[in-house]
Amino acid sequence: MYSGTGTAIFDWIRFASAKFSFSVLIDSEYKVNLDATSEFCRNFGIPLYVSTPCHMPGCPDSGVSGIARHLQRFTYDVVECVSWANASTNLAVLSAMRPGTKLVFTPHSQPQWTLGSESRYFMVQQVFARMVRSSDAVFIDSVAEQALPAFAGADESTIHHVPLGVDTSRFAFAGSNQRNLLTCVCDCREPRKRVDLLLAAFGLAVRQNPNLRLTLAGKGSDSVAIRPELEPFISRLGFVSSGELQDLYRRSGLLVLLSDYEAFGLPIAEALCCGSQVLLNRHDVMLELFESLPGVSWTTNTDAAMTAAKMLELGPGPFDSRQIGVAASARFGWGSTYGRKLAVLERLLASSQTGAARGDDLYRTERAGR
Repeated sequence: MYSGTGTAIFDWIRFASAKFSFSVLIDSEYKVNLDATSEFCRNFGIPLYVSTPCHMPGCPDSGVSGIARHLQRFTYDVVECVSWANASTNLAVLSAMRPGTKLVFTPHSQPQWTLGSESRYFMVQQVFARMVRSSDAVFIDSVAEQALPAFAGADESTIHHVPLGVDTSRFAFAGSNQRNLLTCVCDCREPRKRVDLLLAAFGLAVRQNPNLRLTLAGKGSDSVAIRPELEPFISRLGFVSSGELQDLYRRSGLLVLLSDYEAFGLPIAEALCCGSQVLLNRHDVMLELFESLPGVSWTTNTDAAMTAAKMLELGPGPFDSRQIGVAASARFGWGSTYGRKLAVLERLLASSQTGAARGDDLYRTERAGR
């Protein structure tokens, strides 16, 4: 929940709360996730059910041990599970589903290798594939996601392409983007984010243009090791609030994200909506989601020299912030994204004999009985 996925969960709940009554069930394994979820539920008056964690061999994440008991205690019309890799939680939901309850799966899928130590997690692909086959609706971030092995043989009528949405009331063009200010927003602790290449490329670029500045934000960014000669040119913010993030995007002239793989990359959409250019590593998902938008440029994250040249070209500008922000907001605003998801769920419920909504790591609608 303390992540881009968590942001998407919270945004979806905020968008759809006029139509559905939500509840959230989460385990207590990670305090930072629990704290973020507790604050959100408290602020929006959403019931929160906290369970002890369940550790299962072959699963990378702790599961929610109280799912079966909870599903016997409460009746929900829809259960939504989020995360392809949370095999223990997903398996528990599959085993405890009541007849007549609709199962919705939003996996934010990635290849298995992105987990690291992938051979240890032998349960993930089995449960992932079973979730895809068993769900009444599967929401994928990109069409390219459907090429992953877990989707083989799936009923295509249940699969719906809905990109993540951006709250354009907060992340919007403000006309204050600064030339020469480069930004990276990511979990800097993950090797696949390729912060090592970012720093190598920036080191090459700043030698040629000492007016360039780089700001790192996100988990672990405050502890990134930087060569002494680059210290005057780089700021490390650590985790930043939503308000600070908005300001950072609006000031930034170029967001650089060089990940080996992204299922979506919410900071990319947020930065574009704020009028910032973006420089991305070229791979299928990124190309599908962002290639046709103004302000998007490409590099190869194995080539520091190419990436440095792009920084030198794009960082100082010029660019049309307003055009970038307007185009991105039209594509990623909530009406164009979560509005489509809402329409699918309303059709799903209308075709059944039930009539409310619920979720797993995400949302739920309480209807009866304790």
